[in-house]
Amino acid sequence: MHVELVEPGDAIVRPRFNSETIAVLSEVTSFAEVLPVLDDLRARVAPDRVVMTIDDRGQATYTSMHAAEAEEFSVEADDIDWDDVVAVARYDAAQVARIAAALDAAETPPLTSLREKLALDDDGLAVLLDLNARPDRPLDDVAIVQRCRVERDDLVIAALPNGYFTSDADTFENHAVVLELGRHGYRHFGVGASLLAFDRPTPPTPVEADAIVGVLTSLYGSPASPHWEEIARVLGESRLLLVGYTDGFTEMLVE
Repeated sequence: MHVELVEPGDAIVRPRFNSETIAVLSEVTSFAEVLPVLDDLRARVAPDRVVMTIDDRGQATYTSMHAAEAEEFSVEADDIDWDDVVAVARYDAAQVARIAAALDAAETPPLTSLREKLALDDDGLAVLLDLNARPDRPLDDVAIVQRCRVERDDLVIAALPNGYFTSDADTFENHAVVLELGRHGYRHFGVGASLLAFDRPTPPTPVEADAIVGVLTSLYGSPASPHWEEIARVLGESRLLLVGYTDGFTEMLVE
C-alpha cells in the first residue's frame, strides 16, 4: 500500500475531497495494513481525529458532499474566494464544526426506527455475516483520510457525513448507530458509499458479542435468524465491525 501525505495548502485535486484531506492511500488491500497507518495519522494530527473512506470512494464522497448541504448543516459561503486556500480551509473546518454541533445537539433516534429502511431477511443477514468474516472485500483500492477537528470519536462522521438518499439512514441516524456501538467499545473510523467501519482495542468477549448482536437486531430485525449466532462468533474473533446504512446495501456485496 502507498501512503501519500497531503500538506496544508496543497492543491485540492482528485482524489482529495477537500482541504481537510490529509492522506491518500492507494493499492489498498486490507484493513491490517490500513489501521496502523490511521494510528500514525492520528498521532500526526492530535488532538484532532481522522476518518477514512471505505467502499466506493467516488460515490461516498459524492453523496457526502450532498449530505453536507442539508439545511441543518449549512455554512455561509457566498463571500468565499474559492481560489484562496486559507479561506477555503476556514470554510471546510467551519462546516465540520457546524455538522458536529448539529449532531451533538440533536435528539438521538432509536435504532429500531431505522429498521424500516435497513431490515434484512435471512439472505441479507448471510451477506452481513460474510461481510464481517471477510471485511477486506469491500475496501476500495484508493481511500482518502480526512482530518476531523472534533473533540469526540463519535463526531468524526461530521467530516464525511453521509446518508443522502431518503431510502438510506441519514447522517443523524448514522450518528445514532455510532453512539450505540461506541457504548460497546467500538470507535468509528470509516464511511463508505454503503458501509460504516468500526474498530475496538480487542475482540469482544462472548458476552459482549451477544450484546452487540442485540444492537444489530435492533437495526436490522430478524432476531430469530440462525445467522445471528454465527455473526456473534465472527465478531468475537475480530477487532473490526462493518455495518451497512443504505437500503439494499447487501446487494452490492453479493458476488
